[in-house]
Amino acid sequence: MDNFLLPQSLEKIQEEARSLHEQAYYCSQNHTVLLDKKNNKVFVLLGDGELNEGSVWESFLIANAYKLKNLIVIIDRNFRQANKSTEELIPLEPLGEKFEKFGWDVFVCNGHSFKEIRDVFGTIKNCKNEKPKIIIAKTIRGKAIKSIEDDPKYWFSDFSNEQIIKLKKELVGELIG
Repeated sequence: MDNFLLPQSLEKIQEEARSLHEQAYYCSQNHTVLLDKKNNKVFVLLGDGELNEGSVWESFLIANAYKLKNLIVIIDRNFRQANKSTEELIPLEPLGEKFEKFGWDVFVCNGHSFKEIRDVFGTIKNCKNEKPKIIIAKTIRGKAIKSIEDDPKYWFSDFSNEQIIKLKKELVGELIG
C-alpha cells in the first residue's frame, strides 16, 4: 500500500476537484505518465450519477484504447443521482459487466469497509496487465447515521447547528457501539 495515497503522502496529489466533464484530462495525464515511463498512478473518483454523462464513457473507451494501466477509477456506487435512484433515471446495471466489455479490470468492494478497500488496492498493485482499473465501491448515503441513512429527504438539507451536533453524536455512538 505504500505506493498508494496515504496520509503521509498526500503531498503527491497534483490535481483535485476538477469538473465533471474533464475525465479526458485524467486520461491525458495518465498517458503522459506512461510516456515518461513513470509508475505513478492516476486516481479518479466518480459518483455513479456522473456515469450518465457521455464524456465519461468516451473517457473509458480512450483509457482502454491507450492501455492506461496506471489509471484507477473509483466509482461511489450508492445507486443515487440527486434524489432519485440511478436505476430509475438511466439504469446502469449490470455496471461491472459494462466496464469489462470496455476492456477494464473490475473490482467490487464495500465502500464502507477499509479492509475491503485495502484488499482491492493490494490486488491492483499486483496486476501486471495493460488494462485500466475500476473499483466499484458500494456505499449508502448517510451510512451509520440511522436517522438519515439512505433517506432522500436529507440529501439536500441545510442542517442547523443543533441538528449537526445531534447527527455527530449519532454517528459517534454508532461507530463506538
